[in-house]
Amino acid sequence: MVRRLVAGLPAVLVGILVAVGPRTLFPVCEGLDDPSMPCHWTALVEAGVGGVLALLGVALILCARGGAESCAPGLHVAVFLDAALALLVPTALVGVCQGAHMPCRLLTLPALAVLGSLLMLASAMQGWRAFAGVRRGRG
Repeated sequence: MVRRLVAGLPAVLVGILVAVGPRTLFPVCEGLDDPSMPCHWTALVEAGVGGVLALLGVALILCARGGAESCAPGLHVAVFLDAALALLVPTALVGVCQGAHMPCRLLTLPALAVLGSLLMLASAMQGWRAFAGVRRGRG
């Protein structure tokens, strides 16, 4: 159980940070309710992406309880892809404001990029370990 907790807890924590961060910890621009600003849409999309990350982390934690240890590699792949989406939303898909001194470019973009990159790395390593364990029959 401790191994699954260690595997799922980063996804839960990063998911919560990605979901609420653009509105609280590393806020986007002041005109958040202005739909013409791309950071407005980035904050909305990241709320959904972060929610899915947190749910996947909970699924990883609960994976061992049901006796379905072989589900862990697939869940790690899903966490990896969702973390990639969290990284791509502010950088390539939706974006942030173009001004170099805008809060979304100074705080939100780097924070989401670091969180997404670190979770991608962690889920790739944990997924590789889980896949090797399933192949050896240890789950």
